[in-house]
Amino acid sequence: MKIDFIYKQPKREDKYIKPLVEFYLSSYFPKIKKVDIDCPDKNNQYKAPDYFLVQPKIAIEIKEVHVKRV
Repeated sequence: MKIDFIYKQPKREDKYIKPLVEFYLSSYFPKIKKVDIDCPDKNNQYKAPDYFLVQPKIAIEIKEVHVKRV
């Protein structure tokens, strides 16, 4: 799956969104081959979701990330 970030300013959550998109979309939208990720909250005013997946039109707000190492 090809993932493109279409916003200019990197965010600290960027390291979490790519694995989430790869896992979630491959499980629930297996026909999608390309995903553009936009950032509606461009200036971090917290009035919009952290990310918007252009295909398949999903808004994502990252609140907390848990990593379990086995």
